[in-house]
Amino acid sequence: MIHWIVSRQAAFRLAGLRTGRRNLLEAIPASGGILSIAEWDGIEAVLPSEAGTAGQQVAVYGGHPFLEAVKRQRPEWSGGIFHDPDLLSSQAVIRAIGPLALNSHSSLMCLREAREMVLAGESLFLRPDRADKAFAGRVFTRKDLDLLPDDLDLAVIASAPREIFAEYRFVVVDREVVTGSQYARAGKLDVRVDVDPACRAVAKQAACLYAPVPAYVCDVAETRDGPRVVEYNSFSAAGLYACDASAIADALAQHFEPPAA
Repeated sequence: MIHWIVSRQAAFRLAGLRTGRRNLLEAIPASGGILSIAEWDGIEAVLPSEAGTAGQQVAVYGGHPFLEAVKRQRPEWSGGIFHDPDLLSSQAVIRAIGPLALNSHSSLMCLREAREMVLAGESLFLRPDRADKAFAGRVFTRKDLDLLPDDLDLAVIASAPREIFAEYRFVVVDREVVTGSQYARAGKLDVRVDVDPACRAVAKQAACLYAPVPAYVCDVAETRDGPRVVEYNSFSAAGLYACDASAIADALAQHFEPPAA
C-alpha cells in the first residue's frame, strides 16, 4: 500500500483540474492508496507520523522546495520522491538520447553569458540545465529579460528557437509510458487528453535509452523534423495536465510491489 503525501499547494492545483478524468487526489484512494495533505510553511513540512509504518511505501508530490524539505526531514522516504534535478538535467538527457532531443545542438553556458547574447539582439531559447525549474524554459528576447532570475552564474541551456506545433507530456514509470496529455498547441496552453502516437513512440524510445529514475515526465514536441524530446522533469513536482491519474497511481502501486518470491 502506498501512502501519498501531497503538499497543500499541489492539492489545490490538482483539485482545480477539469479534464473529464479523475485527478490524482481522486485516483489515489481509488487505487487503494492512502492520501495525506501536508502543510508547508516554506521551510518545514508538517508530515503525518503514521506514514511509512506497517509496511507502507511512501510517495511524495509537491513543488521542488517542498520535495527538498521532505527529503531533508525524512530521508528514508527518498525512494518515493521522484526528483533528481542532476540526473534529469538537460545535458544528461541530451548526452543519453542524442538526436532525439529537440535541443541536441544547444550550448551550456552561464546565465550571464546568455543575457549578454540576448541584450546584443539575439532571440534564444533558454532553460535551466538542472531540472529544478529555476525559471520556465522559453524563447527570450530583450523585452523578456526581467523574467530571468538574478543568479547570473546559473547554468543554462541556450539554443536557437525552433518551430513547435504542439507539445505533449508523458509520464514514464519503470521505462513504460503509462499516460500522456497534450498541453500546448501553436505556442498556447491547450490541454487535451489526446496525444500524437508518434510523440508517444519517441517518449518510449527515449525511455529505452535513458530512464535515470523510476518515475519522471518526458515532454515531446511535434516539429517539422518529427517528434523531439523537449526535456525530462521530476514526476513528483510535475503538472499532470490531462494525464490519466488512475494509470499513474496504478503504475506506481505496481512499482512498489515486492518482487515475487
